[in-house]
Amino acid sequence: IGNLLILGSGIGLEAVALCRPNQVSENIVVTDIQPRALAYSAVNVFLNCAPPYDNYKFSVFDWRTSSDLCNQTYDLVIGAALQFEDPQAWPSPYHLEHLLDQCLSQNEYARVMLAHSLYDNLILNLFDTDASSEEVSSTECSYDESRYQSPFYILERISGDNFGMFARHSTTSEFTISVLARRRRNKQ
Repeated sequence: IGNLLILGSGIGLEAVALCRPNQVSENIVVTDIQPRALAYSAVNVFLNCAPPYDNYKFSVFDWRTSSDLCNQTYDLVIGAALQFEDPQAWPSPYHLEHLLDQCLSQNEYARVMLAHSLYDNLILNLFDTDASSEEVSSTECSYDESRYQSPFYILERISGDNFGMFARHSTTSEFTISVLARRRRNKQ
């Protein structure tokens, strides 16, 4: 993995999982809107990962209102439970897509992985699973709702059942991981 961005790190499980030998990224930017959660992330990395730590950067970041971290691009963006806050507080329902469009590398293998509730309307409504239209014209990414087509499509959905993660005993999982790929842009 080249550059990695983690949105909503919580206690830092993703950052710890990626610090294992031969899985280290060149640059891991770990973010959370809550300073306390970010502190837990940093402590977990320092307790569970072997040095050096210089490829980790920890930053308080509110993805709903800023795109400051997108002055570089990332080969993998991981986000978890990004809809904890009230979605009405977001500047636009398309802000997450716009942020991802700015931050994700143009590399054809670059991916976004979003862990979310099965009932998370933000993810379900913004991204489609129509892989047949892998291409999008450059003008269609202008975030004009009347002719909007997302610059991403859902490449795969991975059920939490695959990980034995259940919210209640004897039920199916209530979360999924959506793997997003960038649509190819036509030059027009």
